[in-house]
Amino acid sequence: MSEVTLRVDATTGVLVRSGEEVKKHQRIGQNADGREQPCLCSVDGIVKSIKFNGDKHEFVVVIGMKKTE
Repeated sequence: MSEVTLRVDATTGVLVRSGEEVKKHQRIGQNADGREQPCLCSVDGIVKSIKFNGDKHEFVVVIGMKKTE
């Protein structure tokens, strides 16, 4: 299974939980790049993990992509 990594600003938090199914274009949180734009999921899949990176004050969200048939 391929994975996609998204970085979400820790101040606003994430809107999904580990194990949750997500859809392409679903709002995950706010981008961690400082531009105050929403972080949108780029694929359909399942949230595999959410980890906090204290050095960058962000959540790292890993999404396992669904296989297309």
